[in-house]
Amino acid sequence: MTETEKLKLINGRNEQGQTPLNIAVRRNNFQCVKLLCSAGANVNLADKEGNTPYHIAAKRDHTDCLETLLKVEDRELDKKSFEGDAALHLAVRCNSVESAEMLIRAGANVNKKNDTAGSTPLHLAVLFDNRQLVNHLLIQVRFIVLYLRGQYTENGQQLTCD
Repeated sequence: MTETEKLKLINGRNEQGQTPLNIAVRRNNFQCVKLLCSAGANVNLADKEGNTPYHIAAKRDHTDCLETLLKVEDRELDKKSFEGDAALHLAVRCNSVESAEMLIRAGANVNKKNDTAGSTPLHLAVLFDNRQLVNHLLIQVRFIVLYLRGQYTENGQQLTCD
């Protein structure tokens, strides 16, 4: 079997547009997710609803699966579903605090607006009264502002003036 044939099999879709990886994440089957990712499964392929494995893991708070997915280098964390939400929006909307924090640490855009109401993850955290996520998102937004102002380095060290 050639590499192309292998990848075609690994990334094949069923009638719902789901790949084996989409199904493994949906079922929270961490071992299968790990095996599929190791075999080269495409982590960015969406099902018929536009949900990638990241969307599914975030929405269902499947943190073991999400942790494995986040180790894959070629990832699109801010890709939107057909409903217009990125994975971080879904994690916040579903009060999946740990998943939201993992996505933020992995580089998900905390200022990304969804397509339905132009809401950022912070808007959704406030709307759903999730104070823990509001606090976490505010810390990230503040860091971004300070970094853009040149007051912090990329690794979070505060710059001092001599």
